[in-house]
Amino acid sequence: MPLLFPRQYGHSERQLGAGTTARVYLYVHEEDLFAIKKIARRERESKKEYLDRVKKEVHLHRSLPKHHNLVDFIDFFVTRGKPYYVMEYLPGELCVSRKALNVDSQLCLFKQLALAVLYLQEQNVSHRDLKLANCRLTSEGILKLIDFGSSIHGNEGVGVAGSKGMVAPEVLRDLRYDSFKSDVWSLGVVFLELLGRRTKWKEAVWYDKAFELYSKSQSIDDVSDNLAEFQHIVLPMLEIDPLQRITMSELAKLPAIVRVNHCRPGNIIHSHYFSP
Repeated sequence: MPLLFPRQYGHSERQLGAGTTARVYLYVHEEDLFAIKKIARRERESKKEYLDRVKKEVHLHRSLPKHHNLVDFIDFFVTRGKPYYVMEYLPGELCVSRKALNVDSQLCLFKQLALAVLYLQEQNVSHRDLKLANCRLTSEGILKLIDFGSSIHGNEGVGVAGSKGMVAPEVLRDLRYDSFKSDVWSLGVVFLELLGRRTKWKEAVWYDKAFELYSKSQSIDDVSDNLAEFQHIVLPMLEIDPLQRITMSELAKLPAIVRVNHCRPGNIIHSHYFSP
């Protein structure tokens, strides 16, 4: 049964975040908390095109079997021509909490995200916008991947999708590409950010001098500073040639990943949650 339109019952509202095409609000109804995503209508987009785009995102999310590292779909409805996309409320911001994490916790969070991406690919879905801002935490500190606005069924990516600095080189140069492999590249950049580092390049394009240097050397020293101990994880993900890049199933089987003791429901090992 659909949730009632928020104005039909007592609630409090607080904006949780905003992207270029969406705002997310917290709605409190009695003891229940929900995140409601309001997706903005694009310039020159007809009402039908707008609703079709929103429904496509919702349909993909709703079709996914539940997984403890993916945000739960709750409901979707249209009231007075406005779509409301309801999800579980996730209170923790990973981009804030990572600043106080030790290496074990950073690896734990990375493994949770990797398992989320692997699960999506097992469901034949490419996320195409992996970044810290699209990771949130439950009150217990379990990482959940959010935002399926750029996601597609299958791995045949067409056109540029994703956020600046996170996108694989083939996405920026090719008409079509393997979006499973481009997600692996983005995951590699997220790994660096979880460690509090950044790539030396701003974008994975040939006219970026730092990226050009890395593309020739494929050296961990040209990715970021002080990463030698993680090169066996980083370099396979940031392989320039997507045909040679590690797959998600191969990544999950790396000994360095397998031995990471990660948090999951019923087995909370690290305290990841920090109030924003």
